[in-house]
Amino acid sequence: MNWTRLLIFTLFVMLGFVFFVQTPHAKENSLKKGKWALQFQIDNNFHLSSFQGSTLSLKKHTSDTRALRLGLSVQFEYNDGQLDRPLYGPGNSPGNREFINHSYKLDLQKLYYVNSSAAVNLFFGIGPTASYNYSKDERDTRNDDNSFVDYWSYKSSGYSAGVAGIIGVEWFASKDISLLAEYETSILYRGSARETTRNTVQSSYQFKQYDYQSSDGILISSAAVKFGLSVYF
Repeated sequence: MNWTRLLIFTLFVMLGFVFFVQTPHAKENSLKKGKWALQFQIDNNFHLSSFQGSTLSLKKHTSDTRALRLGLSVQFEYNDGQLDRPLYGPGNSPGNREFINHSYKLDLQKLYYVNSSAAVNLFFGIGPTASYNYSKDERDTRNDDNSFVDYWSYKSSGYSAGVAGIIGVEWFASKDISLLAEYETSILYRGSARETTRNTVQSSYQFKQYDYQSSDGILISSAAVKFGLSVYF
């Protein structure tokens, strides 16, 4: 756990309570029905990146004190490369390697603002979360007469589904731009599977391997405190 980030977040929440009690109408903001916001995460080097680990984080206010937030993450990677040719037997063709990795994550949360006209706005949220990922790494190296073969394949997949709850504070630097900090806890049911296949042939020697493992269970986890920027329109 990053105690510095947690301490800063705690100070944010305390300030939220202080301003909520003492200055309930301190600043005009965009917490209004019909308003939309794009959200970005501020990383350790003060660079903007995706919020909630998402490709897209979009919020819409259904009222001054209620909002729906959608976080959608899609990642895809594909590589088709060549390996060094075998040292054994005839042939000069290189080996092949194929790598595929893709993942998807969806978060939908309903947000509740304690007082949408406070100087620092305290909010809570809850909603479903789900994710899926798949990865395959396949390598095939052999000479022309197949007296040497080295085939290796690794596949893995995983999924999760559950509920995530958040608490956070949001401060408006201007009417349409705000800074926020939030803390998330989730309860997930998740499962994973891994499959390894290997077939090696060298002259009269042959080795085959196959291994499959799977697991599932309940996970209760807490994410690190996140700092973000919202742009309203």
